[in-house]
Amino acid sequence: MKEIGGHFIFERFSYNQYHETNLLLSSGRNCLRYIIKERNIRTIYLPYFLCETLLDVCLKEDIEVKFYHVDEKLHPIINANELSENEFVYIVNYYGLFSTETLEQIKKKYKNIIIDNTHDFFDKNNIGVDTIYNYRKNFGVPEGACITGDLQLSDKLAKRNSFFYII
Repeated sequence: MKEIGGHFIFERFSYNQYHETNLLLSSGRNCLRYIIKERNIRTIYLPYFLCETLLDVCLKEDIEVKFYHVDEKLHPIINANELSENEFVYIVNYYGLFSTETLEQIKKKYKNIIIDNTHDFFDKNNIGVDTIYNYRKNFGVPEGACITGDLQLSDKLAKRNSFFYII
């Protein structure tokens, strides 16, 4: 049996993007950084059960970070009444377990949410919020992630000699 390493063999693609977006960035971290800047986020709630690289992004962007626990269904445990209008909740769709209905309920409860759909790349159920999809975690590509939602491409982004933008 052959071991699985830390990366896939690079793949070549010759078809259209799976998600309809013009916001193609180099990484999921840069997607979060872009959302923070464009939405002028000053406070974000992150789950304790999360890769620390996203915390690093928030700290580098000098925003306040608050943490929350998740329940046995991996739903956030946050008192919605304690959230102010300009605070955002970062929702991780762990392993693609959340249905569209569940995400709609979470959106209704917390209002300002960002969905991390890294584990559910093929979910196209747009519920009208910023959603991050990561190509690198699903395909053999050296870089790539995208944001779906109503954000528009900014002139602040620098185009590289690749398909993706960087911040």
